[in-house]
Amino acid sequence: MNTTSIMIAGQTGYGIHEAGILVGRLLGEMGYNIYMMDDYPSLIRGGYQFVIIRASQEKIAAHYDQVDILLAMNQDAINHNKNKINEKTILIYNADKVNAEKGVSLSINEILKEEETPGKELYLMIGALAKTLDLPWIVIEKVFEKHEKDDLKIKLKATARGYKSTKTSEPLTKGTVKKLPLISGSQAISIGLLKAGLNALVGYPMTPTSPILEFMAKYEKELGIHVVLPESEIAVIMMALGYSYMGKRSAVATSGGGFSLMVESLGLAAQSELPIVIVMGQRAGPSTGMPTYTAQTDLNFVLHSSQGEFPRLIVAPGDAEEGAYWSAVALNKAWKYQIPAFILTDKTHCLGYFTYDEETIPKISKEEPALWDGNGEYMRYKNSEDGISPLAFPPLKDQVVKATGYVHDQFGITTENPDIAKEISNKRFKKERFLAEEMKNYETVKTYGTGKTALLCWGSNKGVCLETAKLLDLKVVQMVMLSPFPKEALNKALDGVDQLINVECNAEGQLGILLKQNGFRVDENVLKYDGRAFSVEKLVEEVKKVIK
Repeated sequence: MNTTSIMIAGQTGYGIHEAGILVGRLLGEMGYNIYMMDDYPSLIRGGYQFVIIRASQEKIAAHYDQVDILLAMNQDAINHNKNKINEKTILIYNADKVNAEKGVSLSINEILKEEETPGKELYLMIGALAKTLDLPWIVIEKVFEKHEKDDLKIKLKATARGYKSTKTSEPLTKGTVKKLPLISGSQAISIGLLKAGLNALVGYPMTPTSPILEFMAKYEKELGIHVVLPESEIAVIMMALGYSYMGKRSAVATSGGGFSLMVESLGLAAQSELPIVIVMGQRAGPSTGMPTYTAQTDLNFVLHSSQGEFPRLIVAPGDAEEGAYWSAVALNKAWKYQIPAFILTDKTHCLGYFTYDEETIPKISKEEPALWDGNGEYMRYKNSEDGISPLAFPPLKDQVVKATGYVHDQFGITTENPDIAKEISNKRFKKERFLAEEMKNYETVKTYGTGKTALLCWGSNKGVCLETAKLLDLKVVQMVMLSPFPKEALNKALDGVDQLINVECNAEGQLGILLKQNGFRVDENVLKYDGRAFSVEKLVEEVKKVIK
């Protein structure tokens, strides 16, 4: 077997997510590209959860509904997945909780009691899976020693028993891909922010961006950063702006409900020209909605949030490499242009796991903003050709560093003078023009393949669109930057395209609406808004219905 799709399913709260990551690492050690998706309810324990781990010789970032192997921890794993298994699916199941006519049956309670390895059910199942695929035991030991150091001997003992209790069914041949780390989209975003010089992450835990807080907090001392969890989302963004005022690069991690409370302070960031990065993790809504499920429903919200008019940078990475690279770009440009920058992501990207190859992306580093030279009297909002004012940070001897949400002159003194009000607004939009011009040097719109019919996508739909396009011989146009709108780059990407099919996880086709507002035409919309991501099979089916 040169490619495989494995599902682990059972009760929420018993380590299914961690087991999926471990299986992904084992398959990655065998020389495969990995993608893992996680489906779970908003419950700590008691609900039904599954992960799907795919291994491929090709770069992947999407799942198939049909699975080759199912590790069933309870009866729900069978009952909920009848549409995902077929006569060729290999079933490995817990005989204490599952009734099945065929497959690899393991009496888990009895075995764990014999082996004196309580609570290691999933390791027993992973051992059976490893033997089913004929993974060398030395590979298992290597991965466990690196990633499963706690209770290593007990974990290996349980895994070994499952390994010995099973026969090889589908040998997984050694892959040809170089061995690479497996990371989540949240970790990739964190990497990019850190490499661009992040000093402080402020957040109020909200799925799907909570893992960013967890990752940063875990390594806070080693990284030399501040990770702060204030009492509310309003406090989150105000504290982050306080960091910016003091010259410390800050970011906030939130979702739609949290960002709704931050919107007034977003206007403060724009008026006071304090740089801020907002990691905006979309999920199914409105209101609380389905907090652990996915969506692409907040593009319009982020584009138009807050009162008044001001520029903003919005990027939407589609995989781990883009998550790292464009997060760094967002932080650098927020500080260069002293504007809000958004990293627009979602549950599929944040909580998905990807093989990560840093060598495939441009080098990430911290870019320094324009700083005050110290001559004369400091003008915090000094006008310039590009609208960018030199920065200085308090305490500053014999100088005042202003920050105000009121209309102000170049010193930061509040005013309601109409000429100054117009001048300060023009200053903000000069920055947007220069930002838009600079971003022409970046690949803000990506194209893959050729043809007169193209799939249009943004964010996490990149992976599923690429696989669908390959199967149907189509072109893919991926928009990575959504504001400033990359009109010139999109024109070039659409050259020769006769039919443009927009693929989104929302009910309105929000990217299609944005294109129409900027003079482009979308011919068809393929939309999904049930909280679940497109599978490859489902998108192929839907695209076939509308393709000319």
